[in-house]
Amino acid sequence: FHEKTGPDEDTIGIGVNAVGRGKLAKLTTHFDAVSCSAWRGGLRQAAWKEPMSHWLPLYVHRLHAQQAQPLLEEGLSLLAQSVPIDDDSHLPMILRLSLASTGIPQVAVNAMAVLPEMMHQLVKQVLEGDRHASLKLLKVWRHALRFATRMPAGGDEVGW
Repeated sequence: FHEKTGPDEDTIGIGVNAVGRGKLAKLTTHFDAVSCSAWRGGLRQAAWKEPMSHWLPLYVHRLHAQQAQPLLEEGLSLLAQSVPIDDDSHLPMILRLSLASTGIPQVAVNAMAVLPEMMHQLVKQVLEGDRHASLKLLKVWRHALRFATRMPAGGDEVGW
């Protein structure tokens, strides 16, 4: 929204705000489109002045995803440091143990930690009566589904 560029000119993503640690950790996204150029240029507020501390590229199409792969890995790695871990995690223990023992790529482990936390915060916003959050929730589900279906075990779609 800021630079008014599309996915053919720049990598498009979303801003995420990470605050707190442990049980108090929260990942909140406002789902305003932010180009990589705008992010690197110092943009740190969403359209309604909400803070953004991190940036994640979106899966727009295959070429966009291939070009954004290093940025996605970096963003997920940084955000994974901010999510609740161990007993504070929103992931079931069996899933956490399974992720640790399967040998899947670290980017997939980070995605499994980050995306549910973002979803958790959006569901909380919806339950607290934030009408705009319900629209954001639908967008997150759509993008998470596109991301997940294009990142199979071998990562064939985007080269993982």
